[in-house]
Amino acid sequence: MHRSLRTDFRTMRFPGRRSAVTVAPLPLVLLAILLRAPAPASAAIIGAELHNVSSDTTQFSYVGRWRSDTEDGVYQAYSNDTDAVVTFSFVGVGASYLAEKRDDRGICQIQVDDESPTYMDLYDNSGFSQGLQAIWSSGTLVYGQHNVTISQVGPDSRFGYYPYLVTSTWLEAVPSDVGTAL
Repeated sequence: MHRSLRTDFRTMRFPGRRSAVTVAPLPLVLLAILLRAPAPASAAIIGAELHNVSSDTTQFSYVGRWRSDTEDGVYQAYSNDTDAVVTFSFVGVGASYLAEKRDDRGICQIQVDDESPTYMDLYDNSGFSQGLQAIWSSGTLVYGQHNVTISQVGPDSRFGYYPYLVTSTWLEAVPSDVGTAL
């Protein structure tokens, strides 16, 4: 099942246990724009493919108590435990996190490999769903094994309890010319 880059993430559906959708190879400059980062100086990697990765694959490891469902046809795992942590592992040059903002979600910490963590807010009490959207991107990474970890930061003062961490869909960027990139 192939998807165009013009796909509206609010209407994307990823049926089945794993949705590994290959998008046509992208020039590095276009990939860098998609991942919201400047193009790397190295010209060894000519292009990359984006793969949709569902959170029910072995690329994810979960700590704490997590539940899951297939709301709106998309598999998602979620937890509001105090020790909830999920790690997405991939081999590639970038990753993006897709999720839906809602009123039972809040601030969480995200960290790539051993870099300094950043924070993202999944809270939206507008009553209007924006659907599945790009929440975070790694930027362009050096080709190799990477781990992206999302964890709780504490109770959210907006509603007084630990917000739900949700993981549903990720995009991983994999060089289309891996053999020459090494």
